[in-house]
Amino acid sequence: MDRTGIIVVTICAILLGVWYYESIKYDAYVQQQRALSNTNSIVAQPSPSTTFAAGASTTIPGFSLSTNAPEKTITLTNVFLAFDGRTNAVCYTFTSRGGGIKSLGLLDYPETISPRWKNNAATNAVSTLNAGAPVPVLAILGDPNLLGEGDFSLTRLDNGVEGNQRKPNAGRGKNRHEPADVSPEITRVSSRRILAMTLQDIIHYIEVGAGKRFLRFILPAMAVLGLVFLYDIRAYKNFSTTEAMDSAQLARNIAQGKGYTTLFIRPLSLYLVQQKNQGKALPSSPDSPPDYAQVKTAHPDLANPPVYPLVLAGLMKILPFHFAVNLKSGFWANNGLFWRYQPDFLIAVFNELLLLASAVVVFFIAKKLFDNRVAWLATILLLGCELFWRFSVSGLSTMLLLLIFLALAWCILKTEELGREPQVDTVQILFWAAVVGILTGIGALTRYSFGWTIIPAVIFLLLFSGPGRLLNTLAAFVAFAIILTPWIVRNLAISGAPFGTAGYAIFDGTSLAPDGQLERSLHPDFLDVLWPAPYGRKLLGNLAPLFQGDLLKLGGSWLSVLFFAGLLLGFSRPGVRRMRYFSMMCLGMFMVVQALGRTSLSDESPEINSENLLVLVLPLIFIFGTALFFILLDQMTLPAVELRYVVIGLFIALCCLPLFFAMLFKTSPVRYPPYYPPDIERTAGWMKPNELMMSDVPWAVAWYGQRQCVWLTEDAKSQFFALNDYIKPVNALYLTIRTMDSRLVSDCFRAGQDSWGHFTLDALSRNQIPADFPLHRAPSGTAAISSGMFLTDAERWKIGTDSSQ
Repeated sequence: MDRTGIIVVTICAILLGVWYYESIKYDAYVQQQRALSNTNSIVAQPSPSTTFAAGASTTIPGFSLSTNAPEKTITLTNVFLAFDGRTNAVCYTFTSRGGGIKSLGLLDYPETISPRWKNNAATNAVSTLNAGAPVPVLAILGDPNLLGEGDFSLTRLDNGVEGNQRKPNAGRGKNRHEPADVSPEITRVSSRRILAMTLQDIIHYIEVGAGKRFLRFILPAMAVLGLVFLYDIRAYKNFSTTEAMDSAQLARNIAQGKGYTTLFIRPLSLYLVQQKNQGKALPSSPDSPPDYAQVKTAHPDLANPPVYPLVLAGLMKILPFHFAVNLKSGFWANNGLFWRYQPDFLIAVFNELLLLASAVVVFFIAKKLFDNRVAWLATILLLGCELFWRFSVSGLSTMLLLLIFLALAWCILKTEELGREPQVDTVQILFWAAVVGILTGIGALTRYSFGWTIIPAVIFLLLFSGPGRLLNTLAAFVAFAIILTPWIVRNLAISGAPFGTAGYAIFDGTSLAPDGQLERSLHPDFLDVLWPAPYGRKLLGNLAPLFQGDLLKLGGSWLSVLFFAGLLLGFSRPGVRRMRYFSMMCLGMFMVVQALGRTSLSDESPEINSENLLVLVLPLIFIFGTALFFILLDQMTLPAVELRYVVIGLFIALCCLPLFFAMLFKTSPVRYPPYYPPDIERTAGWMKPNELMMSDVPWAVAWYGQRQCVWLTEDAKSQFFALNDYIKPVNALYLTIRTMDSRLVSDCFRAGQDSWGHFTLDALSRNQIPADFPLHRAPSGTAAISSGMFLTDAERWKIGTDSSQ
């Protein structure tokens, strides 16, 4: 880490440390004071069993008042919590003479201690302060012309004592004047005193005034923004997942007015659309057969739910997205070489803002469930989780889905809270139950697998939403169905499948579709789909790693261990217990759905992928794990209260170590191999907009190259020619190291002569392309592509075809 990084990290750590120490210390004290304020009581006289020390005479030496009214006293007993955690009780005796405090009795401290002090006190009297003093504490003294007789009338209030005095010279009319001995001269104040007063005002402003808000909110906000800046400078990386590039190119098509269409063509999508349109009368000619697959024009997308692409499309309408690769600017390029892709970076910053919004929701959920301590610490741990930062810059919809899930958890919590009130507001509960259904539906339209969250949601409402639980459950389910149904109808009309190609994920990885070949197949075989054995093997095979250790390592932090250990601890508050039930139901549901829906995407990127649903429950795990940490911390016996903050600091440091190590050394943001956007943009620029490419990274060609590209078919013979001859001609082939670096035996020899592995081996080792293969031209010299192999039907790099043609 260079000097700038060290300085920024140090400043952020110091700011966060100072802010957390002061806010937690003050908030805990204020909260405990308020909790004990209900025990305060006003009594007319001391308890019969308690006697105060002598010395409270009616006439106080050195304090004479011109009144003959008898002295009146009121005694106030106050119980408060000191900073050391002890409960103290003080008895205040207020006097009408001067309106001050005549004496203070320390009820927890005896006046004298016997030799056997461990067992009992010598007397029943308590220690008394100000006893026998000539002047009451806080008594108002001064010239009789200003104070009058000096006798106050005392009135008991619910939470204190009020003293009132008759105005001086009342009823004397014109005799109201200033004392004659008041000097008309102006007192001169020294500059040193002015400086002292200024420093005092600043301290008061910071500790009590508006500066307190600055320390509690503005300061942590600056620290968090500094963390975002530092992470983007040192640890940011361009997109590397299929789903991120696919969603981004789809959003660009929407923003450009091309509708919900895609440039990334899946052979399975061609099959579904073709089967749906097979019986329709479509326009055709002798030279152009009917386009049953809808690929000769804009192809409808069947893989992505609509919410996240629509959000990104709105973002592209607002922000200045530049889709051409920039090799000149200092931030986007590095000495003329590609460094950062501007649209990738803008989408990453947007997702980082969603992460910050999720942290705010986590704070309020933790505060409602527990207290400020748990809320602040859980928020810090969320922002210090390196896994969330990697998701935020990945371009996936995870951050948006996380915000939706946390909003759903807040509504669940609100519904449960309203259901426990003595006078249940059924209309308000019904409203929040409907919001639960709406949020679940929006989440399902962000990621289809999230729709299974409706099961834990309706179970929770059925159990804990109050007297009208059946109606509340029905409202949530109906709202969920209303949100989801129109999109299902759209998919059925286009492909005959309610969730498009995404609904076939359960077959991927089973004996029905091994090695992730289902989406690359033009003629999939669904004869044995009703046989349950393959799904059972897939479920058990994918659940085993979760129970063998992945759950305990969830989020890259051992905080999940505290969460699971806390399951043995019972909470007294019903809201906390029930929220933990909801968290466990969601965790169990996500485990099953993730195991059954696992595809080759999880093999390529085990943690950062759209199939990772367990990460959504991680904030709730952080909240309950933090609560258990404070319970254990309260049981610790420390020699000083300040050491508690040392323990908290060490706990934060240990949990945030992965993030620190991620930013320790600056890494390259380029995701090569296999993605190198300048080469992809250059090869795609040789193609016309209506021509079709084929690649092993079609999502990257669609995003960086802005050209229609079909995924590599299952083989280089029958499936390729079925597409090329009968659906749409393939004009170029772009293969990266994903295929060129195939395993020699498994992917080249055992896969057969028709495999793409064998095709690549012959092309690289023998410089030989099959004679019947329509693409024979490859760029050479200055036009050569270093990131992969490019074959086309003509020497397009010489023709100079660009995107305008």
